[in-house]
Amino acid sequence: MIASKLKRFVLSIAILTTSLMADSLFTGTSLIGIEGSYGAMNSELSDTTNPAAYTQDSTDLASIGLKIGSESENYRVFLSGRYYADMRDKYEYIATYGGELQYLFHLSEKNNIFIGASAGIMNVKFAIPAESFSRTLSDPYIGGDIGMNFHMRKFLDFELGVRILSVQAVNVRSNIKYRLNSISNAYATLIYKWKTD
Repeated sequence: MIASKLKRFVLSIAILTTSLMADSLFTGTSLIGIEGSYGAMNSELSDTTNPAAYTQDSTDLASIGLKIGSESENYRVFLSGRYYADMRDKYEYIATYGGELQYLFHLSEKNNIFIGASAGIMNVKFAIPAESFSRTLSDPYIGGDIGMNFHMRKFLDFELGVRILSVQAVNVRSNIKYRLNSISNAYATLIYKWKTD
């Protein structure tokens, strides 16, 4: 069921991206970016039979990502995938797959500011200490980002930004409830640009 939801989501984003790229609004500028980030993931752990047994946690994360897309004079759209590594080895894997739409505010010929929205699927696998089994989450997220692009060359941008993803995913097993709330991070991206017919 989760796999079919993910397939439908990816297909919808692919159709949207293809339509936007083909639209006359776009100037035919294609984009591919490699991204690195550092941030934190916030979560909660509680015993459903004992309300006093409640803890909050924040885990430092580093990530690497790939995003492909297109841009017009005022808009950018991306399909993206990111893999996160936590600094405490608490999680076996954390990955996101989704799409982003950004609006560009042009400051000069050398740079612009962007603000955007994103949505996608987050997959997480982890084990809670003292449990003999692993837990998994595969849930949608929504988010937003803001940042600045620096036009280093006609074909190359350097991007700095801040992103927040809201997940609100819950896993309950053996009366222990794990809740993943959000990920916030700062990131940098090198974006290669080229014109297409």
